[in-house]
Amino acid sequence: MSPEEIAWRLSSAVRRRFTSASREMSPRWADEEWLRSVRALVEPRRDEFVADAERIAGGELDVWGRSIACDPRRLAWHADPIDHEPFEAGAWHRSGRDWKPIWELHRQQHLIALAAAGRKAWAEAALAQLIDWIDRNPPGSSPGWSSGYEVAHRLVGWAFAIPLLGDHVPGAALQALSRSYVEQAAFVAQRPSRYSSANNHRLAELGGLLTAARLGAVELEWDALWSELEAETVRQTFADGGSREQASGYFLYVLEILYVAAFLARSGGRPLGRIAERLEAMLGWLGAVADAEGEPPFVGDDAEDRLLRLEYFEPRRAAALAGRVRTLLNAEAPASAAASVVTESGYAVLRSEVDGSPVRVVFDVGGLGFGSLAAHGHADVLSVLVDVSRQAVLRDSGTGTYAPGARRDWYRSTAAHNTVTVAARSQARSLGPHLWGRRYETTVEAASFCDGVDYIRASHD
Repeated sequence: MSPEEIAWRLSSAVRRRFTSASREMSPRWADEEWLRSVRALVEPRRDEFVADAERIAGGELDVWGRSIACDPRRLAWHADPIDHEPFEAGAWHRSGRDWKPIWELHRQQHLIALAAAGRKAWAEAALAQLIDWIDRNPPGSSPGWSSGYEVAHRLVGWAFAIPLLGDHVPGAALQALSRSYVEQAAFVAQRPSRYSSANNHRLAELGGLLTAARLGAVELEWDALWSELEAETVRQTFADGGSREQASGYFLYVLEILYVAAFLARSGGRPLGRIAERLEAMLGWLGAVADAEGEPPFVGDDAEDRLLRLEYFEPRRAAALAGRVRTLLNAEAPASAAASVVTESGYAVLRSEVDGSPVRVVFDVGGLGFGSLAAHGHADVLSVLVDVSRQAVLRDSGTGTYAPGARRDWYRSTAAHNTVTVAARSQARSLGPHLWGRRYETTVEAASFCDGVDYIRASHD
């Protein structure tokens, strides 16, 4: 971190200690336009929500495809959902655990299914979980309060779930939910991700704050938040629609964040401005690089983060997300993609058929990643991915883990990818699990796409 960033972080911590809410606020849970928009979104999927809610109410949750057993009315907020090992709430940050599964639990994204399914018993189970979480996780006491970034996910989820609970929420419970929501919104507002942390985390925080602003639960102006979202989106994505993170999982995460923001704006009759333009560009990028089922090439890190998890037990599907974005923008489905180079974001995609099966070859000719950290990029330039009818022939190694150590280093290294290593050295120098030192520059030397032969040649320093 630079001296400027260190000074900012210290001064921010001091300001938070002495800042308090200036006036009483309460979310507008019953806002007619918001409730109408949410119902219009969930109603076509009612049967799917019912199926998901039945499993959740029966004591099942999902963490990255793993089925997790739970008490549906009193979740174990202070235990790892995967191995069920408990931790002390007040000292959680000193235990040295991998907190990703626990953060996932505290995002509470399963509550939307319980609320949207439309049954009294499931609505009551959702309310019981909400009140239990408030009672057992006061501000700053647990992993659910680890950062403004994590809390922002709850701001979005609660805004979609609580209005759907309707008459099943007694007055005292609604007051408790409202107080907690306002506290969480203030928490996010006071802890912005800046400097080296200002990547997709800041976009998610802005998504949460815009949600709170839409419901009148935070003392921040919508226009100021929206202007920052536009600026950050332009900063974090290429004009061709690709993500500067150089990680397709984070491309989809940012696409979903921007979809949520656009949904919020449309529900309040506000213009989308540059967000509409960038969403259209991102749809174009996805169409240019996607396989036969609409999935982008799997490159870089992927934590499978979601800001709005509507298909709770389903894997993340790029085609489903892109479909929602197109519906919101009233955009047409893309035409069949041809071979091309997506120049700015740095991918060459060659396409063909073998015995009627679509073949996609992806050649990475891009940079390392975004910002001073390049946190989610891998040293994978000039690597090749090949799939036939979405069956991988040459695939990316994946993320492996986010935990520091040799395993994390290997998954990010050149040796873990389908490219050449020289003298067993990686193309870039790792300085930490989410930090690169020496970078590389890539040059596309020649490219030709014509009938019968597609050709591309590239190099890096």
